[in-house]
Amino acid sequence: MVRIFIAVPSTLLALSLCLIAFGRAEEGGAPAKPPAETLQVGDKAPHFALKALNPEACGQTMVSSKNQLGGDAKAPVKGMVITFLSIHCKPCMKELPELSAWYLKNREAGIGVIAIDIDREAEEIEQVVKLAVEKGVKFPVLSDRFNLLSRRYKVGELPYLLLIGGDGKVAWVKTGYEEGVFAELDKNVAPLLAPLPEEKK
Repeated sequence: MVRIFIAVPSTLLALSLCLIAFGRAEEGGAPAKPPAETLQVGDKAPHFALKALNPEACGQTMVSSKNQLGGDAKAPVKGMVITFLSIHCKPCMKELPELSAWYLKNREAGIGVIAIDIDREAEEIEQVVKLAVEKGVKFPVLSDRFNLLSRRYKVGELPYLLLIGGDGKVAWVKTGYEEGVFAELDKNVAPLLAPLPEEKK
């Protein structure tokens, strides 16, 4: 697991990443601390609308969670996987191509995937876009360069992986990366794919 504020060995860059992640400093210039808790299962996931960094690959220019999640969704999905990442997070860079492969196997089942990059510098964001292209990522990669959304989602460790149900509520949360994470994801996605009673008839 990678703490955002110690993602790289340099003290200066580590401080910068802490400020990047949480977008503000306390009195006296000390960086704000990461949230003690993540979003919890059953919490309503904050809505967002962000531009896609890879519009040609994902087929979307602007991505709005309201369009896919909740009772008023115009293009509803059964679930949405959201991961927060940074170019400085090595586990994130390992997870991204694996998540891409997982998405290609599951997208026809009605499960969407979105990656949200918290990097603030243009050069860093460009590196994320380049990696997404190299790895053939077909789902939207969004930029949260002002870290407004990461604060609302209580991002404290990276990678930060969430499964949101079609009702817009958090169904599963995973911080950090470890082997077997996608088997765990499959286990939690399964209930979302179960047919509704009227679909069984």
